[in-house]
Amino acid sequence: MKVVVYGAGGVGAFYGSALLKGGCDVRFIARGKHLEAIQERGLRIKRSWEPDNDEVFSVEAVGDLNQLDGFVPDYVFVCVKYRDLEDVVEACRSLPDSVCFVPLLNGVDAVEILAAALGGPRVIAGACVIIAYVVEPGTIVVQDTRYTVLLGEWEGPSDSARVREICSLFTKGEVENEVMQDARQALWAKMLTMGALGPISAITRASVNEILAIPETRELLRETMQEIKSVAKAIGVELGNPIESIFKRLDISGARHDDATVSTLRDVMDGRPTEVEYLSGRIVHLGKLHNVPTPISSTLYAALLPQHLRASNSIPKP
Repeated sequence: MKVVVYGAGGVGAFYGSALLKGGCDVRFIARGKHLEAIQERGLRIKRSWEPDNDEVFSVEAVGDLNQLDGFVPDYVFVCVKYRDLEDVVEACRSLPDSVCFVPLLNGVDAVEILAAALGGPRVIAGACVIIAYVVEPGTIVVQDTRYTVLLGEWEGPSDSARVREICSLFTKGEVENEVMQDARQALWAKMLTMGALGPISAITRASVNEILAIPETRELLRETMQEIKSVAKAIGVELGNPIESIFKRLDISGARHDDATVSTLRDVMDGRPTEVEYLSGRIVHLGKLHNVPTPISSTLYAALLPQHLRASNSIPKP
């Protein structure tokens, strides 16, 4: 199987390297000093719980699709931030109709954006659970032993031969995987976690373990999840009762580094634009559209918006 990983940050680099181990022919698209380091020294994967057991992969990495020199992938794994998604979609329009796309982004919008632009049958819904990021150019650190990828068809039954094939390759690459039973439901189940944990972490400047350990922030996390669940129900996505199972998974702190943080907090600390528009902002928008009160998400969104707009050079004039 031929694969392009568009975006070689923590998610793309880790899951792309797993597909390499699974036997795929993989090309990575990266940029800047990170790209230069990968080209010069390879892609290094560090695990916080195994400090002396780094993996280094000699990989093919380029700056954009035009530099693939005739390499036509079967699948493009889209692993960029939302702020880059529009540019990625435009670049991918040049690929043959045989190419399919698997987004691994936070939020619930990426699959619909890709499907609308490139065709629903060409899109497999994807979600992942991992704490990983670029610690220095060419090097990724993973801070959670419990990493998983979920896949399912966006149109029609979630299970399919191609979904099963990709899952089998992740199994060979030593990554837990699961076929989504319902793609929309699975994406919203992840939104329960990231739509709450990301903004709360960014505002409190707290690690995942700290948020869970402090009763007040733990309760804030639970209440935010409940609010997101209400919005999901209003748009027709029934999630059952996943909040307790989410907390049960999060509470396995021994599988996670004490200082592990989510990407929204790291973006704030590094002065980068965040994905707040697609997390709290999306909940607020849908809540207004369907008359569901979202006081917590509205507060989180408003509190994070100035930093996001400042980093995006988009502060409106008074």
